Amino acid sequence: MDHNDSPSHTEDDAWPEIEERIIEQQSTKVDVVSEATESYIGIKEAVEDDISKAQ
Repeated sequence: MDHNDSPSHTEDDAWPEIEERIIEQQSTKVDVVSEATESYIGIKEAVEDDISKAQ
């Protein structure tokens, strides 16, 4: 399969959906957007870092 055969998610594409899931569930332990695992990991770490700084 060529990378052009299926859509892939970039961090910009994945962020709105992941953000919505984090807010709805009040947790960073959410289902990952398909093909956005690396973006999710970065977003999750950033959110957790921000939460720890706010406490």
